[in-house]
Amino acid sequence: MNKILFTLCFCFCLSHLSSAQMSAGFSLGFMNYHGDLTQRYIDHKEVNISYGVFVAKRYANPKLSLKGHLQLGTISGNDANYISRANRGLKFTSPITFVGTALEYAPLARKNFNSEGEFIPQTNIFASAGFGFTFFNPKVQGLDDKAPDRIAEISKTMFTIPLSIGIRFDMSQEWTLALEGKYFMPFTDYLDGISAAASPANSDKYLFFGLSLARKWGDMKGVRMKR
Repeated sequence: MNKILFTLCFCFCLSHLSSAQMSAGFSLGFMNYHGDLTQRYIDHKEVNISYGVFVAKRYANPKLSLKGHLQLGTISGNDANYISRANRGLKFTSPITFVGTALEYAPLARKNFNSEGEFIPQTNIFASAGFGFTFFNPKVQGLDDKAPDRIAEISKTMFTIPLSIGIRFDMSQEWTLALEGKYFMPFTDYLDGISAAASPANSDKYLFFGLSLARKWGDMKGVRMKR
């Protein structure tokens, strides 16, 4: 079932990207979890490698683009990282796969070509919001065999809202480099496999920080400046 949802969601993203002006690339950075086993948004002891790929459509309006993206990584947490929680003795690790789509907005972006066809490089801040699905499979240590969280029926596919903010640099007409932070909000408190044994009222989240490299291609006529 998870593979079916994964494929359908990713195809949904790509179905919106049939445009003459496209870009595609990959991201590399770090993933971190925030939930029942952390006391800080960024726990440096539980930072894990993350990577992803994306395809984007840029509209005639240079401020807007629609992106389909796939992000993979690992999240983890450990009570032993905090003196106040060491006696509880819980820890977990889980693979993470996110697939979804997002609308990106760059408020200061301008068209990259003037009326003579000359390329004009830019540096732009951007933000995005969208939706997708998170696939996860937590492995928990420290729970009793009959603990409520151990026997709970947990869905391992969750609807998720991704938010991001970053800055993008034009390195050339074809290539861009971006520094980006993403904040993923799945609608579950079981991302770490733990809820009743900790704080059931709070949902879990995870974050990504890293670099992305993208290549642009296609017909540039729609992005030339007019005098």
